[in-house]
Amino acid sequence: MRILKAGFVGVVVGALSVCSADAGVGVAAKVGTLGFGADLTVGVSERTNVRLMYNTASYDFVRDEDEGEVQTDFDWQSYGALIDWHPAGGGFRISAGLFKNDNVVDLTGDLDDAVNLGGIDFALSALVGQVTFEEVAPYIGFGFG
Repeated sequence: MRILKAGFVGVVVGALSVCSADAGVGVAAKVGTLGFGADLTVGVSERTNVRLMYNTASYDFVRDEDEGEVQTDFDWQSYGALIDWHPAGGGFRISAGLFKNDNVVDLTGDLDDAVNLGGIDFALSALVGQVTFEEVAPYIGFGFG
């Protein structure tokens, strides 16, 4: 379902980029470490843009260990709002803004054998964990485009 949603976003973004290129508005589809994404860029002056971003990805995998099975579920979803400054008026930009993170990593383990930690055996039947990120994160970067 998430791949279908990302594909739909890509098609819509591609269609919008053709329609809006002359209006001071740019739309882009992308793939990166944050997953599939779309950017909406609006020019506010000759050297300054405002850029809104959306990224999403989901990846699940299972690994069999001697002690049992471990499942990891990555669910990435983030939104960004940036100001891009083009100091020389060309493609190089310096960006600053904020990202809202809804990124989560869930870990579950169905363990059959004892787990040895520091020379001590622990009898566990299940292992559950979650990695979360700061809800809002500042962003500073540079790039071309």
